[in-house]
Amino acid sequence: MASPHIAGMFALISQEHPDWSPAMAKSALMTTSYQNVSKFDMDGRLVQAEPFDMGSGHVNGGKINKGSFLQPGLVFDALYDDYIAFLCDELSPEDLLSLYNPSSSTCCEELESQDISKKASDLNYPSIGISSIIGTKTVTRKVTSVAKEKGYREYDAVVVNPEGYEVSVEPSTIRLKQGETVSFEVTATNVDSPIDVWKFGSLTWVEKTGKYEVYSPIAAKSILFDYPSNVLGGSDVVGTSSFDVSFGYTGSYENEAYGLVPATIKSGTVEDNLFGGIYRNAALESFDVPSGAKKFAVAISSVAIGNLITIEVFKPNSFTNPFTYTINGGLNNAIIQISSSPEEGRWNMIIRSEKPNASYDLYSWILGPDGDTLSVVNAPESALTDKKETIDCKWEEVNSNEWYYGFITHIGNDDTQLGSTTVEIDNRNTAETIPVVSQMSEVVEEPAHEQPTSSSSDMANQVSVWAYAFMPVATMMMIMLQKWE
Repeated sequence: MASPHIAGMFALISQEHPDWSPAMAKSALMTTSYQNVSKFDMDGRLVQAEPFDMGSGHVNGGKINKGSFLQPGLVFDALYDDYIAFLCDELSPEDLLSLYNPSSSTCCEELESQDISKKASDLNYPSIGISSIIGTKTVTRKVTSVAKEKGYREYDAVVVNPEGYEVSVEPSTIRLKQGETVSFEVTATNVDSPIDVWKFGSLTWVEKTGKYEVYSPIAAKSILFDYPSNVLGGSDVVGTSSFDVSFGYTGSYENEAYGLVPATIKSGTVEDNLFGGIYRNAALESFDVPSGAKKFAVAISSVAIGNLITIEVFKPNSFTNPFTYTINGGLNNAIIQISSSPEEGRWNMIIRSEKPNASYDLYSWILGPDGDTLSVVNAPESALTDKKETIDCKWEEVNSNEWYYGFITHIGNDDTQLGSTTVEIDNRNTAETIPVVSQMSEVVEEPAHEQPTSSSSDMANQVSVWAYAFMPVATMMMIMLQKWE
């Protein structure tokens, strides 16, 4: 019953406020919700629900008065450009342009010049997710007054701190009248919260007379190590690249470089009768992985627009329980990290196409234990909490018309692997920015001591939790925005 419930309330909002954007209507429903919501825990007991269970809470369709969903006082608004800016942080420029704005090659830069943040965590969403915290992290929001009164209304920020954090709001008091918009910053500081554990709190803007209370849940999570998941190199035979890392712990730090290796290319066409008709529009490819390999990755180039390619990967000596990856025709050249430290033996891969007679170029990389041309020439010798450092790497013997792949592992206390940074050099004639889109296995094993594995390369740790969950809806809302006008 949730869908018709929300749809009905949304219809009432659109009737009462036909000039509101869909984001304003959504904000009104979220910020006026109530949080007295229960759930059953793993033991079957009825307990209080948390934001990851209930979001902002349960929509409140009670009396139509000041502070209700039809008169929320303040709203968080987001328009078409805000969602595009959000996607700038989640998609490669080529994928973004091909899907949403093919007429412009610089839309993300243009949005940034208009003071629209490209950080996904800054999407002006009513819920506040602050992840990848190393010491302190700040996100930005803005609210617009939709109060009935024509004069100025003053609101104070009332914060319930997530356990182990101190959250500050600047400014802590805002004063605005109908139609005005005010920006504010929310800063979370880890005091004694454990690493890699979500903690929950809230921010409520309380109007001085008590007529309006505008509620936003807060989720905060700290990490040990922040680093880029992907670095793109140049096209020179000998080249260099640099990237920054930040530490959420004090202790040892080391790194190891693997690669660069050129891709091996297998070209083929799907057939209609693979394995006697068990698979339609499919092809079989096999790879011999040697002992001591450090990583196995593949990519399919130039998937036809409108086609959908599914890859089923089987471990050696098995044709059961495959790992499955999907490549959309609008997202070409995406590297799929099949496995870190893959098992020795013959890996089999079935490529399935939605369309018959589809051809493909399958690129593959098997890294290690030999043939490394990538090296780290400058890196910190130890880790210091809240310290940002620069890592410089270089490579040799890179040829034209080839696609190279390598990576640098990051190692912390007690030889704990904190993650890895992929290094790519695409010297093909159709060179593009290549996103790493999926990864089957953990880059590192769970350590046995108090320093847990954490990685900012996990998308969920890079963006507002609710914003990321909202990504599929964002496209729908952009379409609605165009129809709304």
